[in-house]
Amino acid sequence: ITIPEVAHDTDDYVYDISANESSVAKLPLKDFVRKHLTAAISEKLEKFTEDLKQTNGSDMYIPDNKAGTPTAQASNEQLASDFKQGKIGSSVAVDSEEGVVSGAKGTFSTVSISQNIEFVCSASDLFATLTDPQRVSVWTRAKADIEPKAGSAFKLFGGHIEGEITKLENDKLIEQKWRVATWPKGHYSSVKITLEQTSSSTRLALKQTGVPFNEEDATKANWDKYYWNSIKGSFG
Repeated sequence: ITIPEVAHDTDDYVYDISANESSVAKLPLKDFVRKHLTAAISEKLEKFTEDLKQTNGSDMYIPDNKAGTPTAQASNEQLASDFKQGKIGSSVAVDSEEGVVSGAKGTFSTVSISQNIEFVCSASDLFATLTDPQRVSVWTRAKADIEPKAGSAFKLFGGHIEGEITKLENDKLIEQKWRVATWPKGHYSSVKITLEQTSSSTRLALKQTGVPFNEEDATKANWDKYYWNSIKGSFG
């Protein structure tokens, strides 16, 4: 029995039934399979979507066909918790520098973060993955309010990340005002992402300044977890 296509939104499954021997004696068996076994398989496949959710948990999303946009399966509570406190160590090269800024509640220290990571794709593809709303919605597993245009605001991960694209150079440079919703009100960091095309890959260099000192570990971990690892997991 072969099922050519199985997907979360498939209602009517097609079954290709074949036998190694085409003798008349096999016909009743094929008829039984066609009438009874395929019905039992279809009943099991009706639970396919829920089984996927339970197996993969927050690391996947199922598009909402009625709304026409992806719906995040990860809870907002989990995203908020992760963006507030780093739980996963960064696997990329990182360093940081300290600074001081004045906010509404007084003066607080900030740090600068640098990360370098390599993607096996073209700079053009990676640039689109970071700026095109349809591609961004895949690796964020939610609707992405973003457009590849300098001066445009963006919101990702249900509004947990927000900011503005301040400068773009196609396939080379992305600069943003960037903040986590739980940061001090009105405080934005500055993000500069540069892309360098090599013969077989693209090197991405991140430089982020103005990260609140007590958010350093969380910010490092969540760039790694929610951006770089998610992009690689979604697009290879």
